[in-house]
Amino acid sequence: MALRLIEMVVKEKGAEEIRELLKEHKVLDYRHLRLSDGDVLVRILLEAEQNEAVLDRLCERHVGKEGNRVVILPVEATLPRDDPEPADAADPSATEEQCPERIGREEFYEDIKAAAQYSRVYLTMVILSTIVAAVGLYYNSVAIIIGAARPDAMYTVLHA
Repeated sequence: MALRLIEMVVKEKGAEEIRELLKEHKVLDYRHLRLSDGDVLVRILLEAEQNEAVLDRLCERHVGKEGNRVVILPVEATLPRDDPEPADAADPSATEEQCPERIGREEFYEDIKAAAQYSRVYLTMVILSTIVAAVGLYYNSVAIIIGAARPDAMYTVLHA
């Protein structure tokens, strides 16, 4: 079960509004901590599937107002472990397939933005791949051409 931790600094009144917004969502943990300047740090722990719906609600009410910013953190592990809820045989919705885990819209945008940036290493890999493909065409070797067609795979391995 993939988890996300959402953090946000808001005014005191905003923390209570957020608590009310979250009543209709499955939230594993909600905390708000008072900061020294009168603001409140809100921490929301939830399953990744709930992430997008909660973020949409937070964005429409709180993001951009008074400099509020939402930070989304992937959670590696928590203790104690949360056991998955057993499926109830009498519940017809329990037999339906669960939707696969997916990342939220904002995480997807950040991943694309990071992958779309050019660097010297990436451009070098493309140039070398072009040279290898040219050699494959010269020798009429399908294996060399296929090997040259994926410089991004090597780039990903080098930067993992």
